[in-house]
Amino acid sequence: MEKIKIDISDLYKDSKVLTFLLSPAKSQRKKILSLLILFYSFPIISFALSLFNGTLFLPDKLLGMMEDYLYMAYILLVAPMLLLLLYNVMTRYKIFIEDSPSFCKAGTGEELKIIIEENIINIQKVKPVQRIIQLILGLIAVSSNTSSIINRQGGWDSLDYPVVFSFVAIHLLIVIGFVLPTIIIRFIDLVRFQIHLTRALVKRNMLSIKPLSPDGAGGLRSLGKLSLAYTYMLIPFLLTLGVQYLTWDYLTPGFYLGLFGFLPLSMFVFFFPLSVVHQAMDETKRNIMKKLSNKYDQLNNGLLEKMDDDGWENELINKNKTLEIIDNMYKVAEKMPVWPFNISILVRFLSFNVFPLIVFFIQMLVNADSIIYNLDKLKIFSGQN
Repeated sequence: MEKIKIDISDLYKDSKVLTFLLSPAKSQRKKILSLLILFYSFPIISFALSLFNGTLFLPDKLLGMMEDYLYMAYILLVAPMLLLLLYNVMTRYKIFIEDSPSFCKAGTGEELKIIIEENIINIQKVKPVQRIIQLILGLIAVSSNTSSIINRQGGWDSLDYPVVFSFVAIHLLIVIGFVLPTIIIRFIDLVRFQIHLTRALVKRNMLSIKPLSPDGAGGLRSLGKLSLAYTYMLIPFLLTLGVQYLTWDYLTPGFYLGLFGFLPLSMFVFFFPLSVVHQAMDETKRNIMKKLSNKYDQLNNGLLEKMDDDGWENELINKNKTLEIIDNMYKVAEKMPVWPFNISILVRFLSFNVFPLIVFFIQMLVNADSIIYNLDKLKIFSGQN
């Protein structure tokens, strides 16, 4: 089948924000400069202003700029990291698209090209509802952040310092109001259209699942790696939990909710985009095993019926090899994967999910405010005095 090639810019060239940051027409130096200007120029100016007006550090637990973990995390870490992780998703998406001829049936090349072209066109189409959702996300993010600044009287970026406040408000408007919603919407689009693409391949019976593929994923490892890249988009979510703890200095209900909500969210992001292919792989496995089982039973029953006939031993010798081959094929089919990922991808996914829980339980052991250090306060519930 003829190879398929796409340019990674096809996945974002409709977006002015992403094109400004990632345009292939720019040199690597210009891309880095764009990132520095967008994410770090305002904090540098704010740092200088804060140093000048004496709000770099503030007494009485009022956040100075160097103690404002929330601002530092969102602007200096979360936003740039999300952009880099989105670029990783688009890179994996490109590899998945270009790898698609290898897991499609022979003779479906032209139809596959048409489906992929439609997929790319749909990604580039910006629908009004997307603009509305993007606007709503931006308004919620900006209003919640600016209101918290306004309510924090005396803070380094509060209305008590209007120049610094203006710089921070403008930067929040740009990064949280425009850039972050753009990244989130584009990520959702990529997941949505990947599901549409795989569903179309399954529905049109174009998918060619290879039980004995050396990749250990039925020939669909590129799809498994793409889904793993989806879960990495949640890394900034973990960072915000850490920032929340640093900000409040104790484990808040929001922290617990976020931590224990992370695992089901991560599992959904990883497994749901693969569910359509999983069903096809599971059905293929069951059909192969059923076919082999029926053939084995047919040959075996035929031998049993002819046990009393002359020459039965010769027929047994002739068919015994066939039965052994079928039995071996059945054992191979039993080990056939029903998800498009191998052990390596699964281990990385589990490590990604287990690590924050390990950190949490370590924190529970060392934190004097944790329930482990306050078991004596629970005696009232057990009837002890």
